Formats: sequence, C-alpha cells, structure tokens
Amino acid sequence: GLEVVTCASFSPDGSRVMTGSRDRVARVWLVSSGELIRRLEGHRSAILSASLSPRGTAALTASLDCSAKVWNPENGECLRSLDGHDLPVRFAEFSPDGLRALTTSDDRAAKLWNVDTGACMSTFSSQDWSVMSAAFSPDGGQVLIGATDGTAKLWSATTGEPLRAFTGHGEAVFSAVFSPDGSRVLSASLDRTSRIWSTATGECLCHMREHHGAVRCAAFIPDCSSIIG
Repeated sequence: GLEVVTCASFSPDGSRVMTGSRDRVARVWLVSSGELIRRLEGHRSAILSASLSPRGTAALTASLDCSAKVWNPENGECLRSLDGHDLPVRFAEFSPDGLRALTTSDDRAAKLWNVDTGACMSTFSSQDWSVMSAAFSPDGGQVLIGATDGTAKLWSATTGEPLRAFTGHGEAVFSAVFSPDGSRVLSASLDRTSRIWSTATGECLCHMREHHGAVRCAAFIPDCSSIIG
C-alpha cells in the first residue's frame, strides 16, 4: 500500500489531483474516477510538496533530498532538477505564468528559479532570519516571505531586491499570502495573531487576536470579503 501522503493539490481546472508521499513518488490522479494516471519517480527521499503548473502542462515537486524537480505530467519524465539548496526543500510552487518556480528550504532561504533552464534567478535570505513561507503575488511580479524575525517581507521577483517589510508581529510569521487581487497581505504568526496589511504602503489594516495558540496558516476567501485562519 501507499506510505504516508505528505501533500496534495488540484490541477487548475480541477480535473486532476497531484499527491506526494514518503515513498519518494509523486502521483497524478483523475478526479472523476480516482484512477492513478501517472507516477513521477526520481527523488531520493520523501516528497513534501507537489503541484501542477497553471496550464497543467508541467509538475513541480520538493523533497527531503534537498532538490525540487520539474516534470512532464503526461509521460512522467523528469525535465530538470532544481539543485542549489543545502538542506531539505519544504515547498515549491509555480509562478502564475508557469515560467518560474519558488522554493523554501531548511537552509533558511527561498530561491527563485527559471523553470525552462533550471537556473537560480534570485536567493532570498539573511543571517538575521530564516524563511518560513514564500508566495508569488497574483501578477507574479513580487515574492512575499514570512520570516522568523516577526515580519513578512516583500521582494521584487524581477530584480530580487527587497521592497517592503510588514512589521508588527511579536514572534515568527509562519505564513504570509496575498489577497486574490494582490492589494492586501495576510500574515499568521506564532504570537497567536493574524494581520491584514496594505501591500502598497505596509500599513496594518486589521489585527485579529482571537486565537489561543500559534496561528500557522491563514487564507483569504476568493472574493476577499473574509479570511480563514
């Protein structure tokens, strides 16, 4: 039987699901029937993140083997390995246009990659903090990072330069995400709160304090009218 399934995500059109497992294999399934249609094999250790590109024509995985890999989900071929992290890669996602990939690792850094060439385009890191999460803006032009120093940080995905810090949490920011229109940022923190920020100014627009423990994740409802966290 299958070992522990560590991650799962839908294809953009909702017709397929991609899963990753501790058995080092990623799998693509047909939603309508539950049929296994492809196995993606090549990692040397457990897979921690697995997703399909916005057009569904490529797949991306991240693994304890310190690499991320780009795949052809139609035939299971590994197209290239994104090598450059020194420790396990915890997360990987495609940019909205599918041309770049963003990874986070236990080596404290996030990296931006060219999917076609496998080249590392930018590294987001500091001696003063570690990366807890990373996400693309809806237009793909910016990268948002949650950090151990209690801030969320906005970077240019084009130049790799820092743009803004969202400062106010008292402890590490586990998760930071954009609203669907990109105008706001939502952060979740070890300090037991979530905050909503203006992307343009860095101003804190709302401070939510109802949790009794660390807030590890938060998300906007698609119409931006409310959040889950």
